[in-house]
Amino acid sequence: MATQLSRATAFPVHLADVPGGPEGEFPVLGFRDLAERYRFGPLVGLLRTKLGFPMEVFDQVVRPVVGGYAEFLQSLPAADSTDRANASGAFIQALEVALLALDYRRGQILPRGAAPEVIGEQMHRWTYGVLIAGLLGDAGKTLAGVRVQLRLASGGVRGWDPLEGSMGACGAVSYRVMATVVGVEVGGRLDGLAVQLLNRLVPPPVLAWLAADEILMGELEACLSGEGAVRSGAIGHLVCRAKCSITGGPKDIEVHGTAIATLPPECPGSAPGAAVQAEANSSTLPSDEEYLDDLDDGRPDSSNSKPPLEVPGKPKQPRAVEGAQRFMGWLKAGVSGGNIRTNEPGALVHGVPEGMLLVSPGIFREFAKQCQDEIALLRAGVAASDADVGKWVLRQVLRGGWHLQAEQGFNMLTYQVMRAGRAASNLSGVVIEKPERFVDPVPSVNPALVRVPDSQGVA
Repeated sequence: MATQLSRATAFPVHLADVPGGPEGEFPVLGFRDLAERYRFGPLVGLLRTKLGFPMEVFDQVVRPVVGGYAEFLQSLPAADSTDRANASGAFIQALEVALLALDYRRGQILPRGAAPEVIGEQMHRWTYGVLIAGLLGDAGKTLAGVRVQLRLASGGVRGWDPLEGSMGACGAVSYRVMATVVGVEVGGRLDGLAVQLLNRLVPPPVLAWLAADEILMGELEACLSGEGAVRSGAIGHLVCRAKCSITGGPKDIEVHGTAIATLPPECPGSAPGAAVQAEANSSTLPSDEEYLDDLDDGRPDSSNSKPPLEVPGKPKQPRAVEGAQRFMGWLKAGVSGGNIRTNEPGALVHGVPEGMLLVSPGIFREFAKQCQDEIALLRAGVAASDADVGKWVLRQVLRGGWHLQAEQGFNMLTYQVMRAGRAASNLSGVVIEKPERFVDPVPSVNPALVRVPDSQGVA
C-alpha cells in the first residue's frame, strides 16, 4: 500500500543547512560523501532494483554513470525547482525521472515492431537506454541558468564551464553558486552537454554495446540533444512522460508493482527526492531472467562473438553463481563500509599474498545470518539453521570458481597466526584470487599470517 511521506522523512536539504567551505563555499565531494550528505542512497538502491541487474553488473555498467553524474552536479538545484536553494536537487530529480521512466518502460515492448526473438535479445539494451536518457537528459537545462565560481587547489578562482568537465576534473576543491535563473532555455553551447556526458560517463564497452543498435542509439542521442522530434521516439516518449509526472503533479513510483506515493509539487516540503521508501534498498533481488552475461569476472569475454553485455532470453549462469554473486556484493559493501573487519584479531577477512582469505565457516554463517531474506528467495521453500545455510553459501562461492585451489584439489587453505615469532593459532578458509574484482579497498597483506603447506590443508 502506498504511504504518504511526512515532511520529516522527505527532502529537501537546503544549501543554507549544509556546512560550507571558505566564505560559504561548498566542498567538491565524491559520490560516497554526496550520497551520505544528501541521503539519496535509497534511490540508487531502488534504481538497481528496477533495472534487475546483479550487484556486480550494476557496479560495472551503471554505478560509473550514476556516480559520475552526481559528482558532476554536486549540490546544484533542480532546473524546474521554485526553491533554487534546494541542495543536490538537480541530481535527485534526475534519479527520480530515470526511476519513473523505467517504470513506464515496463509496459512497453521495445524495440517497436521487432520480432519476438529480437525483443528478448535487446530487452536490457533498451532498458539501459531509457535509464541514460532519463538520468542525463536535462543536463543542459539544469545548468543553463546557473553560474558557478570554482576555488582551485592552487588557491585561484575562476568560473566553471561544464563543457570542460566536472568541477573536480577542473581542479576545484570548493565552489560557490553565484547566480541561478529559473526558466532559462538551454543555450547553443550547452544543448550538447548531455551527449557529451553520455560519451564521458558510460564505460566504453557499454557504449559499443549501445551503438550496435542504430535505432536505439539514434533515439538516445535525439533525446539527449533535446531535438523537437524526440516525442515520436519510444525512449523520448517514456522520458517526457516521466518528466511531466515529476514536475507537474502527483506521481507514483512502483517497486515490483507496489506504489510509493510521493508529495505533489504544491505540498510544503515537496522536492526531488521525496520518493524514498525504507524497504526499497540495494538488497532487493531481481528475477531470474534479469541477468547480463559475460561480466561475471569483471571483463567482457573477448572470445564471445556477440557484443559485450548481450542478454539472452534466459540466464546462462546456474543458480549457484547467483548465490556467489550475492555473497560477494554483501562482502564488498561490508568491507568498503567498515562493517566487516579485516586483518584484525577475530576478523573473518584477511589479506594474504595469494589474495583475500575468507575465514570458514565464520564469514559464510555471518552472511547467512544477516541476509536471510535474500537467501530465502534463492532457496525457495528451504528452511535451515545458519550453520546449514552457511555451508550452502560456501558451496555457491566455490562453484563461482574465483578461489585458489591448492594441490590435490584442496579448496581450503590454512594459515598460522604468528605472534612474537611463534604460531599462536590457525585460520582456514577460501582464498579469493584477484580480490580487486570484488572489493574496494582490497585488504592489505596481513604479515601475521603464514601459509601452511598444502598437504596440511583442508579439503
